[in-house]
Amino acid sequence: MNQFYVSLIFIGIVIISISLILILLDKNKAFSFVKNYEKKKQELVEIIYDAEQMIEELNKFSDYVVTQMDFKNEELSLNLRKAHEEIKTMTLRSQNNCRMPEEVKTAYETEIFEDIKAQKNMQVRQDIAVNENYKAPVIIPEPLFKLNSDIEIENINFAKNSSNTAGVFKSQNARTDKVIPINNKYNEVLRLTKLGMAEVDIARRLNMGKGEIQLILELNKK
Repeated sequence: MNQFYVSLIFIGIVIISISLILILLDKNKAFSFVKNYEKKKQELVEIIYDAEQMIEELNKFSDYVVTQMDFKNEELSLNLRKAHEEIKTMTLRSQNNCRMPEEVKTAYETEIFEDIKAQKNMQVRQDIAVNENYKAPVIIPEPLFKLNSDIEIENINFAKNSSNTAGVFKSQNARTDKVIPINNKYNEVLRLTKLGMAEVDIARRLNMGKGEIQLILELNKK
C-alpha cells in the first residue's frame, strides 16, 4: 500500500516537472514573439518614414517639373512667334524681289547696248582714221551683228587694195588678237551655242558671266 502511494507521488512529481518545463518553454516562445513583434513594428515604422520622405521628394520634384514645363512652354511660344514673324518678313522680301529681275534685266540690256554702241563707234572712228591716213577706199558691208530687232550695228571692212593697207590691217589684227572684241564675243557665243556647248563652258571659255550668256541667247531669240 505504501509503495502504491509512493508511486503515485513520484508520477505526480514527474508530471508537475514536465508541466513546469513546458510552461517555461511556452513563456520563452511568448517572449521571442514579443521581441519579434517589436522588431517588426520598428521596421514598419522606418518603412513608413522612408515612404513619407519619398512622397515629399516626389512632390518637390513634380513642382520642379511643372515649373520647367511652364518655362519651356513659354519659350516655345516665343520661338513660334519669332518664326512666324521671320516667315512673314521673308515672304514680303520674296514678293518685293519678284519685281527686281525685270528692272535689272532692262538695265543690264541697256548697259550692254550702250557698250556695244560705244565699242562700234570707237572701231568706226579708228577705222576711218586709218583709212584717211592711208587713203584706202572704204567698203560698208551688210550688218554683221544684230542684237535686237530695233538695234542693228554695222561693221566696217576695208578693202585691201595696197600693200600699205594690208600692213595696217596686219598690225591692227595683231593688237586685237589678245582681247576678243565685244561683237566677236557675242558672235562667238551664238556660234558655240549652235555647236551644242553648254552655257557654263561658254562662259568659262570666253571669260563671261553665265547671266550674260543667258541674256544674249534670250535677246537673240527675239
